[in-house]
Amino acid sequence: MSFEHWSGDVGSGKLGVRRIEHLRCCGELQAINVGDSAMTEAELWNMQLLAAANASEAFQGVVTIIFAYLVAAYFVGRRLTRFQAALVSLFFVLGAAGASFMTFVEFRRAAMFMEQLTSQFGVESISPNAVVLPLYAVLMALLIPASVFFMYQIRKDPQLGAGGSERP
Repeated sequence: MSFEHWSGDVGSGKLGVRRIEHLRCCGELQAINVGDSAMTEAELWNMQLLAAANASEAFQGVVTIIFAYLVAAYFVGRRLTRFQAALVSLFFVLGAAGASFMTFVEFRRAAMFMEQLTSQFGVESISPNAVVLPLYAVLMALLIPASVFFMYQIRKDPQLGAGGSERP
């Protein structure tokens, strides 16, 4: 199969724009107009998999931020001044909320591409997006305040943290 003539706005900068006016394939002239914002199935799969990978990496970042905060609270929470604990907690809440938001955005983006694959090409999703996205939002809405409450408990009762038998 040889492609002798390509014309149109193939590289116009818009995602998925493929307007190929004439294509000479296998010796026959064919008129093809895929239209604006149309993507092939392979392009949609690529975008969906990239969005899913981004969501996974962002979720790993959220888990890392939460784990780091919990470890810091456990080991040094009782030694922090009120101002230091408040500052660390503020940075934690902002960082975890931002990373959670980005995870949610990428999950939603992956779901959007899967919906396009389903509507245009009949691909069936094994992920119940209507359930996964709200569950993730609830999970983050509970985990972030629970982590801050853990810091509060460690500061309130130093016996709970590491070295709890020692007096500061």
